[in-house]
Amino acid sequence: MTARTLTGERSVDLTRIRDLRLLTGFGYGRTFRAVVVRDRNGARIGLTTLRSQRALARAPQHARGDAGGGPRVSRAARAHLGRGVRRHRTIHTVIIFLVLTISVSLYMGLVLELAELQ
Repeated sequence: MTARTLTGERSVDLTRIRDLRLLTGFGYGRTFRAVVVRDRNGARIGLTTLRSQRALARAPQHARGDAGGGPRVSRAARAHLGRGVRRHRTIHTVIIFLVLTISVSLYMGLVLELAELQ
């Protein structure tokens, strides 16, 4: 599979997938999700379209991961691709949202505290 990135075109061999992860982001009232694929050569691409994710959903069954076993697939990525329990994706999204909210709150608290010192 080949995709365009900011640094040019990247190719990932879907028969040699090392791992799959789900990347979740928030913005403008929406949730953005990308399945990040890494092959044995270390090339990574993030797949955001439904068409590319459907093609990827079939790939882990035929892929050979490290030491002859299958690739490592996170529970959230498996659920997002329709192969796992849906609540794993929900749990992943809630955890990401809480981490983002807490880190922004701590950052703003630190900025306000430093502003008072001056």
